[in-house]
Amino acid sequence: MQVRAGVSGLLAGLALAVAPPVAAACRVDEVLHLPVIMEGQQPLVDAKVENHAARFLIDTGSFYSIIARPRALAFGLRLEASPDEVRIRGIGGVADTSATVVRKFSLGGVTLPNVFFLVTDGHFDADGVIGQNVLSVYDVEYDFAGGSIRLMRPHGCSDTIMAYWAGEKPISTVPIDRVGPDNPQIVSVAYLNGAKIKVVLDSGAELSILSDAVAARAGFTADGPGVKPAGSVVGIGRRKIPTFVARFSSFKIGDEEIRGARLRFGKLINPDFDMLLGADFFRSHRLYVANAGGKIYFTYNGGPVFDLVDKPESRAAP
Repeated sequence: MQVRAGVSGLLAGLALAVAPPVAAACRVDEVLHLPVIMEGQQPLVDAKVENHAARFLIDTGSFYSIIARPRALAFGLRLEASPDEVRIRGIGGVADTSATVVRKFSLGGVTLPNVFFLVTDGHFDADGVIGQNVLSVYDVEYDFAGGSIRLMRPHGCSDTIMAYWAGEKPISTVPIDRVGPDNPQIVSVAYLNGAKIKVVLDSGAELSILSDAVAARAGFTADGPGVKPAGSVVGIGRRKIPTFVARFSSFKIGDEEIRGARLRFGKLINPDFDMLLGADFFRSHRLYVANAGGKIYFTYNGGPVFDLVDKPESRAAP
């Protein structure tokens, strides 16, 4: 696969050196490179809101980019009613939103005019989040361990395995639902104890978490044998959700299988999916999300796939 610099709209690309071509006809333009700062399990990028330095969470689980209300006020932004009175549903409940337009928003060294954000209260350790309205426009390579995110525009790559960095590493490929305005999240499938489950790749969630309903079908409940408390998670909304850890026979996604997998579970309010694959999964893998092609290509970096250290409180994304 050949990767060269490109220009798309207002975003100037940078040259990217890659491994030898996977498919000679495939070309990928790098639209934007974002250096990633990992604070614990939170992937953050530097930005500017007007002339104010800011830091945003990269949140593939958020359908839209958001600025925390206290930070929007501190930046001197004008708040207006959000279109159609949008409400955000997160793991802790629902929250009302306002809207704002940032006249000058800089990301990855590129300044964009008149960028629209939702504004809400919530559990934010950063100034806000960069969501799927930005991340799903192009293909995206997520390399948290290597400290970078790249927005990529492919050309003629429909039959190409896009994990150009892999070398001799095994590559897993999984399908994702077509990403679009009506389906902004990265939704795929995995297998728990051999049963198919629906997973959402959610980089804004510090820790991966399985729904308690799915855990119960596998024989595990909060007060059952072999189950241990594992702290609580918070996010949009006011509720704190207690979590628990149990050992399942297997967890499989793509060609990667963990036997005797210890997984965290808790109450997820969205009935449309069974598990969040959080920043711990992203950090233990390098991923290419082909939004246009409907696939994810990933390789394993090594080390634990899931962070199961007991934390009093951690963040789960909207």
